[in-house]
Amino acid sequence: MLHKGRENYFRYDVEDLLRAHELPEERVLPIAQTLLSKGSRLGINEARDYVREKAAEGIYGPEVEKKLLALINQYSVYR
Repeated sequence: MLHKGRENYFRYDVEDLLRAHELPEERVLPIAQTLLSKGSRLGINEARDYVREKAAEGIYGPEVEKKLLALINQYSVYR
C-alpha cells in the first residue's frame, strides 16, 4: 500500500517525472491518478504491473518505468 499521509507528494512526484520526460499532458494526469488509485486501493504489486503494462504499450520508455517503480518503492508501506 502507498503511505496514506504522503499520497499528494507521490502524485506530484509522478506528475513531475512524467512531465519532465515530455509526455503529453493528456496522458500525465490519467496515468498519475490511476497509479495512485491502484497503489492505495489495490496494492503495490498492481501498481507495478500497471507501470510495466504502460511501458510495454510504448507510452514511455524503460528509463521512466524504472523511475516510476523506484517512486512506488519509496512511498510504499508494508504491513
